[in-house]
Formats: sequence, C-alpha cells, structure tokens
Amino acid sequence: MKTPKDLGFYFPAEWHKHEGTWLSYPHNENSWPGKIDTIFPSYHKFIAELSKSEIVNINVEDEAAKENNNDKILRLHQLGMSSVDIAKELNLGVGEVKLVINLFKGAV
Repeated sequence: MKTPKDLGFYFPAEWHKHEGTWLSYPHNENSWPGKIDTIFPSYHKFIAELSKSEIVNINVEDEAAKENNNDKILRLHQLGMSSVDIAKELNLGVGEVKLVINLFKGAV
C-alpha cells in the first residue's frame, strides 16, 4: 500500500505558494468555554486581512451554518440599518456583521 507521501502529497509550510487557506469557523462553545463570543472580532479581522492577499475558504459546522446570515445582513444593510441594529436583529456579533458588509462591498 502506498503512503500519501509516495503519492506525492505533503504538508507545505504556510509560506509556500498556495491557492488559498482553509479555516474552520468557531462554533463549539466547549472549545471556548465562556468566551466564544469574544473571539469573533479578532477572528473576523484575521479573515479580512488574509482575504486581501489570498482566497479564504471557511468550513462551517453544518448546512444550516452554511446558509448563514450573509444575505440577511446585506439586505438589512441595504435598507439602511446600522451594524449594531442588524446584530441585535439577527442575534449576531457586531464584528461579524461588519465583516460581512465589508467583504461584500461592491458585490451587491
């Protein structure tokens, strides 16, 4: 039986040329006991910065998470709602709302 290495697979360092980065979106409260909401602003900033120079792919927990609030956020933003009001309406963090709005500027 051939190993992945025998088949040409390897784990390149993050500085090697690559098409994009894969991340998993934090969702498990047990991984961040009592503080999962506090990590989102920094996580969103990290994604926003990284996406300036490469493709960022994000794994989500399930199909429901995949069908996330992006469309709702953008629709409410187009209606003139503030990021804070959108966050309250959808029970999201303000950082998440701002990230979606900033990432999709010009695309809507």
